[in-house]
Amino acid sequence: CSGNIEPVAEVCGDSLDNDCDGVVDNGCVVNPDSCSDTDGGVVSGVKGTVSGYKNNTAYSYDDSCLTNSTLREYSCSGTSSTYSSYNCANNVTMGCSLGACI
Repeated sequence: CSGNIEPVAEVCGDSLDNDCDGVVDNGCVVNPDSCSDTDGGVVSGVKGTVSGYKNNTAYSYDDSCLTNSTLREYSCSGTSSTYSSYNCANNVTMGCSLGACI
């Protein structure tokens, strides 16, 4: 911060010393990449939610029915979320309802 550059409020994540105090991105909260799954992984019979942070941005995804027989099942892979489509045809009623195979 010299010359015509005036101090301004810190802008988190831009790798600059916006407030001219000699510290880059100070005062910024950094959330490490993370993932948690309320149903404990790939569990087709239980509706779950994965949530966490990716690149300091919060996310949350619910298991959901894509069709009356296809489930989108979210789970964690390390600190990242992932999902797969699951055919509920192997279950007793062969259906998907409210984010779970029934």
